[in-house]
Amino acid sequence: AESVKQHPIYVQHVAPAVGKASDMVQPHVDTYLSPAMEKARSYAGPALDVAKGAATTASAEVGNNVVPALRHASKRAASELPKHWETAQGGLARSLDPIFHLAGKASPKHAKALPSHLWDRVAMH
Repeated sequence: AESVKQHPIYVQHVAPAVGKASDMVQPHVDTYLSPAMEKARSYAGPALDVAKGAATTASAEVGNNVVPALRHASKRAASELPKHWETAQGGLARSLDPIFHLAGKASPKHAKALPSHLWDRVAMH
């Protein structure tokens, strides 16, 4: 930003216009904008302090209670997953085995070409 302000074109053409605009606007800023901003700060300041306090409390609650509970639940879910995975595979195998067994009986010549592994059967089905 400083290199732009030192560029000859900026210094010669832009800076004088910005300076004039600033000089024209400054009385209005002093008369209207500055008092309005000060009044807004007087109202917003306490609300902002309350919001900061609430955010701090919420952050502490999340860090102390929510995150540990999520960690515990995710560890428990991870430890239960193999059991449920085996149950799902068993159910899938019980569903597909009769289909491929019947297909093997229907065409004994091609029975050896049929997939015997569960996931091969799933892919073929």
